[in-house]
Order: sequence, then structure tokens, then C-alpha cells
Amino acid sequence: MQLSFPFEHPPFLQKVRDRLRTKLGPQRDALRHDPESQLVKAMLSSKTRDAVSEPAFGRVCAVLPSWDALSDFPEDLLARIVGLEVTHAERKTAQIVAAAQVICAKRGRFDLTFLADWPADDAQVWLRRLPGVGPKVAAVVVNFSSFRKLALPVDRHLLRVFKRMGVLPVNANFERGYHSLMRLVPPDWDADDVYEFHWLVKIHGQTVCRHDRRACTSCVVESLCAKVPV
Repeated sequence: MQLSFPFEHPPFLQKVRDRLRTKLGPQRDALRHDPESQLVKAMLSSKTRDAVSEPAFGRVCAVLPSWDALSDFPEDLLARIVGLEVTHAERKTAQIVAAAQVICAKRGRFDLTFLADWPADDAQVWLRRLPGVGPKVAAVVVNFSSFRKLALPVDRHLLRVFKRMGVLPVNANFERGYHSLMRLVPPDWDADDVYEFHWLVKIHGQTVCRHDRRACTSCVVESLCAKVPV
């Protein structure tokens, strides 16, 4: 079952956000990474727990004098610094170096500040031309970074939760998930609202609506959920 709520008041995502925020509290962040740092961090964190990817990102920052040095950095050494605990570490580091090389070739250095004035969709299209950058990473860069653009990062937790709720079809991928959920974003939400919404649903997916089990009896959005068996 897939639900459709184009004229629902209050909007469906707002109801989900309000219930989760009442339980989990506000999820706002005044400090943001620059877009270059956020790109590297997002590429490392794909399919990897934050507890693993955060220290890996810190180790990379510690050995590089600047992001400009990344395009010439040996991939095998970078993979060792990242560590095998990071999922697909060798592939990710190869893609990070390749992305840095593309950016440096186009911009003269590892610099994404030119995207600051671009519309969110256009900035994501540009980023997705980089090696290893898909819809989730592109949305994370434009929303989580100092850009603070209106784009909802859809990770595996959001994808799973909204498939189970009946909002997304069970075969939806990250691309479809992003566009479908963005169409449901309330018109008065800004970039910080979708940032908060991402983290609320992610925490909910990690703690209540987990991939290996659902704790429906303790779920604050159960009455909104279609309970699709995904």
C-alpha cells in the first residue's frame, strides 16, 4: 500500500516530525562543516556507522595539510589511514581521490564554494557527476554543510521507515526516495527543518524501526504507519 497526502493538513511529514521531536527533542546544529569537508565525510560514512566513520574522518583530517593535497594522496595509504572498519574502505578512498582530482581539474583546487549561490537541485546535479557521489551524498553536502540548502538527505534508515509507513513503494531506491519525500516537504520548511527531520527519522530508524526488528508498541508514529512488511 502506498499512501498519498498532497493536501493533508497538517502535512504528513510535519505530523511525523512533531511526534518524533516531542519524544527525541530538537535536532538542530548551529555549526557546520565547509562543503569540501562535508563531501569527504559523507563519502566515508556511506553504509558505515557514525561511531566508525567519525574517527576515520578525523584521522584523514589529521594527516592532510589541506584538502588540496587530497588529489595527489596515495590511495593505498589513504585506505590504511581510513581503516578497514569503514565499509568498502579501499573503494571509497579511491573514489574520494578521484573526486578530488575532478574538482581540482575543473576548479584549480579542491573548492566547492562556487556552488553556494546555486539552487539546491543544480548543485546536487553537479556533485553527482563526481566519482562515488550519489543522491544521498549530494543532498548531505548541500544540506549538512555551511551551504544549508533545502535538500532532504535520504539514507537507508529514512528509506526503510517510509517504505514501512507506506509513503514509498517497497522497490524505491535512494533517487526515488529523495524526489518522493521532497514533494511532501511542507512549503514553509527551510533547510534547518529538513536537516532536523532527517536526524529525527534516522534516530527513530536506528532505535525503534530497526532493520532487524520493529518496536511498534513503543512507536510514536504507529498510528500513521501502514506497517508494510519490508
